[in-house]
Amino acid sequence: MLGLAAVPAVLQFLMMIYMPESQRWLAKKKKDDKVLDVLQRIYKPDEAQVQLKLLQKEINDQKEFLNMTECQRYGELFTTYKKCVFISCMLQFLQQFLGINTIMYYGPQVIINTGLTIDGISDKE
Repeated sequence: MLGLAAVPAVLQFLMMIYMPESQRWLAKKKKDDKVLDVLQRIYKPDEAQVQLKLLQKEINDQKEFLNMTECQRYGELFTTYKKCVFISCMLQFLQQFLGINTIMYYGPQVIINTGLTIDGISDKE
């Protein structure tokens, strides 16, 4: 029974052997012939050429972002998505601070200990 968990892992491993490399990664490494091979496995040959040109244009447009330092990227994150980052951080903080995890975990046990049941009649009577 426990060995059945290995079946999906083995299947995934065997399928990953035939999976092509990422065309975006290959394009960033300037391996255009390999990019074209991968794209031709996905698209028709004429469409693969169009996709290659679009991919190269996208990578050239992102050069400014790729040349940024990690500190500059974090700065960009917090200036562009300031409101979203603040809301998500506050939600995480409030979840821990207010103890909703504890209530969700121990809630059923507290209700049982008070004597409430589904019918509204206590088992202790």
